[in-house]
Amino acid sequence: MIFPRNNIARQGEAEARFALLIGLKDLAPREPERAMKRNSKAKGNARNRTGFTLVEVCLAMSIMVFATTAMIGLLSSGLNRLGGSIDANQGQNIAQQVLLEARQMPFPQLAAMGTYKRYFTYEGDMFDSSSAQTVYTANVTVGAPTAMPGGGATSSTLATVTVEIRKTPAGQDAPANPAIAHYVSMSSCRDLTLLVTGS
Repeated sequence: MIFPRNNIARQGEAEARFALLIGLKDLAPREPERAMKRNSKAKGNARNRTGFTLVEVCLAMSIMVFATTAMIGLLSSGLNRLGGSIDANQGQNIAQQVLLEARQMPFPQLAAMGTYKRYFTYEGDMFDSSSAQTVYTANVTVGAPTAMPGGGATSSTLATVTVEIRKTPAGQDAPANPAIAHYVSMSSCRDLTLLVTGS
């Protein structure tokens, strides 16, 4: 015979009451008791699992230390490369300024310069003498007369301008400071009458 669900539940409750009345505890359903035990165990496990174990904490810390060490290594390498690229760009700008100055000089004056220095701040401002603001030094060497490119004859209307840029903080030009950039350019005398007059 098939009973509706509500009737089955009522029948189970009635049997349980009857079993309690006559003292047969074994016949009473133990589901509520088991459910209470399960709930109390679950609550106990939840209380015990609210924190991390020492092994988990140590493992997490070792992973964090390893990752941080790797990041610091990458950061220092990146900063070194950034500094090197800034110096290279600044060296190129300085060389352009020095070579432009050489091209704008009257040729006899340039040919007589020989070797000279120009000093630069971090922003690229040029000075004739060193100061506390000096960051870069350009060593300029002028070779005149010079041979024609390709091994030709020596020409009195041609000068070779060599520029070597070094990083020299506060103007301390030590030979140990490596050269940032090295440029060579040729400058020619545009006005040949200057060579004749020598002015």
